[in-house]
Amino acid sequence: MRKILSLVGFAMLFTLFATAQVHPVTGKVTDDKGQPVPFASIVIKGSNQATSADASGAFTINASAADILIFSSVGFTSKQIKVGTQSSFKISLDPSEVTIADVVVTTVMGVKRQSKELGYAATTITNKELTQAKSVNIQQSLN
Repeated sequence: MRKILSLVGFAMLFTLFATAQVHPVTGKVTDDKGQPVPFASIVIKGSNQATSADASGAFTINASAADILIFSSVGFTSKQIKVGTQSSFKISLDPSEVTIADVVVTTVMGVKRQSKELGYAATTITNKELTQAKSVNIQQSLN
C-alpha cells in the first residue's frame, strides 16, 4: 500500500513539473489590416519577463502553458492571450480610440494655464500629426 501511494505521489509531482515547463513561444504582431506592428511589447502577466517584437512584428519569448501574454503598442489597445499548448501565435491588435482633446501648459513658475490664456505664442500639435507615421524611405522624408 505504501509503494502505491508513493508511486501515485511521484506521478502527481511529475505531471506538475511537466505542465510548468517553459518553452519558447514565437509569433507575429499585426494590426487590423494585416500590417506588422514593429516593436510591440510582449509581457508575461504577473512577472517582469518581457520582450519586444522586431521591425517586422516577429517575437520570441520563453513562457509556460499557464502564462498569460499581454501584447501592447502605442496607438493600439492591449490584448491578453493565454499560452496553453500553442507555441506559435499570430496576434492582431486593434487601433486605439484615445484622442487628445486639450493640453494644459505648465509655465516655468509652475502655474498651469490653458494654451488660449497664454500671452505669448504656443505651438499647437493636432492628433493627426501625433499619429501620422513617418516614412522609412530617406528620399520621401526629404520631400
